[in-house]
Amino acid sequence: MQDLLLGIVQGITEFLPISSSGHLILFNNFFQDTNIDISTLTLLHLGTLGSIVFFYKSEVIKIIINPLEEKDTLIKILIGILPASLVGVFTNISETIINSANILLYTGIAYLVLSILLYLSKNISEGQKSILQITNVEVVYIGIAQAIALVPGISRAGITLVAALLIGMKKKDALLFSFLLGIPTISGAWVFSLITYGANYSLLSIIATLLAFSSGLIAIRILVNFTLDSNLYKFSIYTLALGLMSIYIY
Repeated sequence: MQDLLLGIVQGITEFLPISSSGHLILFNNFFQDTNIDISTLTLLHLGTLGSIVFFYKSEVIKIIINPLEEKDTLIKILIGILPASLVGVFTNISETIINSANILLYTGIAYLVLSILLYLSKNISEGQKSILQITNVEVVYIGIAQAIALVPGISRAGITLVAALLIGMKKKDALLFSFLLGIPTISGAWVFSLITYGANYSLLSIIATLLAFSSGLIAIRILVNFTLDSNLYKFSIYTLALGLMSIYIY
C-alpha cells in the first residue's frame, strides 16, 4: 500500500510546483517505521517520464522524426540541461543534503524560497518569446534555475517556469520548454538510479509506476491550466505551509 501511495505522490509532485524531493523527505519522516524500496523509486521515474511524453506526444514525435529540422530546439534543450548535469555530477548536492542531520531544516528553508518565487510570479507579465526566439544565454538562465532545483524543496517545474516567464517567454512555450527539459533530466535520474541501485521490480512497483503515470498526467494538466490562467502563485500557500511544517518538525 505504501508503494501505491508513493506512486501517486511522485506523479503529482513531480509536475506540480511543490517539489517531489521535498515530499519524499516528508514522506520518509512520517513513515519512519517502513523502508521505501529504492528499486520502486527508480521505476517511478519511468512513470513520470511517460506522462510528459504522452502529454506532449506530438511535439516529442516531431523532434524524434525530424531531428535536423528541430536542431535549434534540440540545441537549446542540451544547453538547458547542462548546468544541472554539471552540478549533479561534480557536487552531488542532493545526496549531501538528504544525508544531512539537518535535512528537514534545509528542506523547510528551500520551500520558503520556493514560496516567494511562486508568489512573485503573479507580478510577471506574459512575454512574447517562443522557444526558438530565446537566446542561448537566456536558456542558460533557465538551466541554472533547474540546477537550483537539485536542492530538495525547490520544484524543478516551478523554478524553471518562473525563470522562463522572467525572460519573457509565452506561457505555452515556457510550459513546453520546461517539460522538454524534464525529459532528459528525469531520464538521467532514472539511468543513474538504475546503475547505482539496480532493478528488482515487483508487481506492486509496476502498479505504482502506472499510478505515477496517471497522476502525472493529471498534474501536468493542472499545472498547464494554472499557468495559463496566471494562477501559478496560488501554489505558494501550500509550499509555505510545507516549509513551516518542515522547520517545525526539525
